[in-house]
Amino acid sequence: MKHIVLDTSILLHLIRESNFSVIILQHLDLYSDAILRTVPVVVYAELLSLAKRHNWGERKMINMEKRIKSCLEYNITYSDTELLNAYVKIDNISRETGITMSKNDLWIAATAVVLDAELITTDKDFAHLAPLYLDLEPV
Repeated sequence: MKHIVLDTSILLHLIRESNFSVIILQHLDLYSDAILRTVPVVVYAELLSLAKRHNWGERKMINMEKRIKSCLEYNITYSDTELLNAYVKIDNISRETGITMSKNDLWIAATAVVLDAELITTDKDFAHLAPLYLDLEPV
């Protein structure tokens, strides 16, 4: 079974039902039973924040909840030393290459690393981590 972590950018396309969402769905076969989908808690928080800031209507909110519920959620906990260590390693790798990642992107990348999953994103902010440290599927 293939394991993927969905970034905020991918879920936004799906929630908005953009033209690009059709390409995402076809390219990834996203809702296949052979794919285990995970959404990091920080992605969910980013979506909730965007929804509030932009006054999403009921239709978008229902679509968001439907998309999130079709995935496993991955939470950050103090006791998850593997996740914490991955965050620190990614932050240091990034800084050594002159790149400062946002804190949420660090958590998202660390989640993908810990789960040994491919990160699905349209965000180029993760590119410097591939292929040596992070499996990345740019869409």
